[in-house]
Amino acid sequence: MTEKGLSVDQAYVEHVLPEKMRYNLDYLREFSFLGDIKIMFQTVFEVLK
Repeated sequence: MTEKGLSVDQAYVEHVLPEKMRYNLDYLREFSFLGDIKIMFQTVFEVLK
């Protein structure tokens, strides 16, 4: 159980999944080769921090 009494699965479906879907839809609307390159560089820089 989580702090608010939700099961882990319920918390995932109600809180995490909607945010992930919003992120995925934004990516699909704006995807491009250069955008993907930018994401890769941002990822590398974050890992190296």
